[in-house]
Amino acid sequence: MFEYPQFVRISLDDEIATTKYPQYGLYAYSEGRFTEKTRKMWFDGIPVLFLPGNSGSHMQARSLASVALRKAISKGYEYHFDFFTISYNEELSAFCGSVLEGQSEFAAMSVAKILSLYKYNKYTKSIPTSVIIIGHSMGGVIAKSLLSYPTTVQSTNVIIALASPLSEPVLNIDLPFNDFYKKLDCEWMSCSYGNNEKVQKAKLIISFGSGPRDLLVRPTYTAVRERNLNSLNALTTSVPGVWVSPDHVSMVWCKQLVMAINRYLFDIVDTNTMQITENSQLLMAKASQYFEANRSMILNPNKVRSEVILPADAFWYEDNRRIYQINRPDIDKLTFLMIRLVQFPQNSFVAIEAVNVNDKDWIFGCNARFTHNTYRHCKEAISLAELSRWSGSANVSERRKVATVDLHDLMQNHPNWSHVVVRVSPTKKPVTLNVDINDYNSRIIDVKPPLLGSTTIIQETEPNAVYYELEIHDLVIVHQAYLLYVEPTPTCSNKHYHVSAELHVPWAKNYEYYHYFTYLKRSPMKLRLFKSSPNYPSEASTETVKVTLLLDPKCTYTISLSSSWYLRLGEVVRNYSVVLFPYVVVILLMATRSNIINLYTDGTCMSVHQALLCKYAEALYAIIFFGMISMVFTQIPSYLNDVVTFNNQELAYYGCSLLLVITSYYTAMGIFFIAHGVILAIIVFSSQIAYRFFAL
Repeated sequence: MFEYPQFVRISLDDEIATTKYPQYGLYAYSEGRFTEKTRKMWFDGIPVLFLPGNSGSHMQARSLASVALRKAISKGYEYHFDFFTISYNEELSAFCGSVLEGQSEFAAMSVAKILSLYKYNKYTKSIPTSVIIIGHSMGGVIAKSLLSYPTTVQSTNVIIALASPLSEPVLNIDLPFNDFYKKLDCEWMSCSYGNNEKVQKAKLIISFGSGPRDLLVRPTYTAVRERNLNSLNALTTSVPGVWVSPDHVSMVWCKQLVMAINRYLFDIVDTNTMQITENSQLLMAKASQYFEANRSMILNPNKVRSEVILPADAFWYEDNRRIYQINRPDIDKLTFLMIRLVQFPQNSFVAIEAVNVNDKDWIFGCNARFTHNTYRHCKEAISLAELSRWSGSANVSERRKVATVDLHDLMQNHPNWSHVVVRVSPTKKPVTLNVDINDYNSRIIDVKPPLLGSTTIIQETEPNAVYYELEIHDLVIVHQAYLLYVEPTPTCSNKHYHVSAELHVPWAKNYEYYHYFTYLKRSPMKLRLFKSSPNYPSEASTETVKVTLLLDPKCTYTISLSSSWYLRLGEVVRNYSVVLFPYVVVILLMATRSNIINLYTDGTCMSVHQALLCKYAEALYAIIFFGMISMVFTQIPSYLNDVVTFNNQELAYYGCSLLLVITSYYTAMGIFFIAHGVILAIIVFSSQIAYRFFAL
């Protein structure tokens, strides 16, 4: 990313593309000494097409393309990626649905052109038959359409969408918008594929939402609703190694996300063909590996695992304490920490936090029946890495891992095992191991959020404790919000403590996010949802939101939860402000109606304030009307499903709350009055200027 970028224009042979879409353009990315090769149209890599979004530029492909190029060069790979990008003339595709069909058609012709560039090159590598599509914002919607487009259905199998409203438009403001989304749903459900499962299973959609900092496309819209194809939905706040929330535009150059996507792309290359693998199960497995975190405490019984050999001449160490911390400034010899498996209830579960332990397979189950010199050790072991995950850290120089293991389940399914061992390879970095062996149920705390004020959850945590789980009951709707405080007690011996908190929503997979409590950052954690519970308002649901706390064992903490009116108001605005525009329009129509009636009966016009307060437009009638219409929308018959916005679960919940409807109505009326006052002021001010001008 340190050389001047070059975007080489590629002319399309299709006459329709040049005559019907002269404002669009297809470009190939290159930089430095590789530009000359690109200008000669010599491509021998793996094709990737980037599609910009609403008012987006084709130059936004640079971050992904440049990192991919430098990675291929620095690692010495025999394969690389050729990045192409389309200029849509920075069209406002989020506000005008009529351009979507044209953008899809041009993208389909571009895919055909890209593949044709490889057919006439004489080299030993196999010719690519498909193109990876990466789309940002509305570009992701165009990318999704290419998966089922008649001319590209066989040449596009993998798409990556960045902050793209795949499920429905954010603003469904015209019929072409609605028709385009309905066409996508129709093609996926039956119209194009029919019952062709082979074609459906070959497709993969990876969709990333940004989280709280994306004020344009909320996570609700980035979900993939289709269940008949492979898909992965994730917020960037939950992706291992990313853990941040970029704003809407920054998604295309967020370094952590760009690196994660490129790692995935390079790992799905078939080294035999030097192209993307056609194994759909492998594509999905790799996507889960890079973009999902393991949160299981028990091993998958259907997974086949191979044994690994552990060296006997390493340093084998067993600590008989249940809760302890090990700190070393460096590790000069391969070390194995042994945790004995016993039947005591207080030894049923272990949480292990490791700092600067970089081994991919770092935790194992084995039988320590062998001896070497004066200590016991294991010869063969089974990796338990699937029970561990990377954990976020406030200090970017520290790499944290956490493993949560049900020890009694291991003993039941592997009765010959005697120990769980943690592997620490030699390193010059300081290493920390926090071990917390306990009864799992003793570390689960039920929490009832307060309606007002705050409540203390734990006055003081258990000494040396590492792991706690808080189950937050009644947190089920997106407009609910609370503040979680984790404060060290005065007896804290570590002034540089570090506490990480992770919020996990059981009905929204991969929607987790982190918060850190340190001596420099004492701000509370904002507890909020990005997706409401699908079982609300049913009382049958037993799923609860969980907050996992990884504590510094050198301190004890006071944990409390408080309500937050301003945070809740912010969530209401974030999730329901879209309804204000139609409310303002309806209020304007009501005022117009009142004026027309008064003009017809009395022959005079009223002011806007009088028109809205007169007997023809009483607010009570409007509120009741809006409330009834909203409630009806939650019970709409099947023939109204032609409007894709009606599938929005959050708007359905909004319609069930008359309080939200009333609040939205009066908010819209306030906006209308303010806008009316501003317009009057402008008219008066401009008329005075005009009078003075013409008076001269």
